[in-house]
Amino acid sequence: MSSITYTIDNNGVAVLTVNTPGGSVNRLDQESFIYLEDFLNKIDRDFDMLESDDEIKAVVIASGKDGSFISGAQPREFLNFTLADEGRSYSLKAQEISEKIENSRVPFIAAISGECLGLGLELAIACKYRVAANTRKTALGLDQIEFGLIPCAGGMLRLAKLIGTKETLDMILTGETLDPHSAKQMGILDEVVPEEYLLSIAKKRALDMSDKEFRPRRHRFGGMANALIKENPVSRKMYFDKAKKEIKESRDLY
Repeated sequence: MSSITYTIDNNGVAVLTVNTPGGSVNRLDQESFIYLEDFLNKIDRDFDMLESDDEIKAVVIASGKDGSFISGAQPREFLNFTLADEGRSYSLKAQEISEKIENSRVPFIAAISGECLGLGLELAIACKYRVAANTRKTALGLDQIEFGLIPCAGGMLRLAKLIGTKETLDMILTGETLDPHSAKQMGILDEVVPEEYLLSIAKKRALDMSDKEFRPRRHRFGGMANALIKENPVSRKMYFDKAKKEIKESRDLY
């Protein structure tokens, strides 16, 4: 049974539902990557055809589980890696999928309810728009440092463009999670809505963006620290050296 399925409504909005079998949380594995890649290739094929009976105009990524949007990667896959090249290949595939979502010819919208952590957040910030449910279970973060890892799907650079380098590194180094309102205030989320309206609003935003009638208003980050890191190579090197050191120390614990 696949952990991802999709349906298409009459308006051409596809809902990709993530529902990992046999667990209480959703996690992405290499089988998920294959499904996502096939789905993205289908979108390209439909665009290249003059007509398609099931043309997809926009995509909403949602969860089929209560309390978990996507809680990260599948840990057992990392445990099975025996060579550095296996980890490198995994990271490259994750980056490729994220880039295809980011550059897709149709807009992708993340409808977040529950945990959106690690690879889950990396996937969400590759989307054009992020709307989250206003619930206690909704939490966003890059928690890979708990496993001695760093974001592997290009999330570090994408997040820095959204919220600034300093805030991004702070999130990575602490593994801190954010509630929906804090994430919106920082600029990670575009909208926070009541849970019962999450999917309908996400689909409405998806359709609006497909018609190019809607452009999200984004928070502009700033501050002295971000300016120093961005413009000063010495400050930037100090921050990244600190990140590498703390991640290495974390890895040594496992």
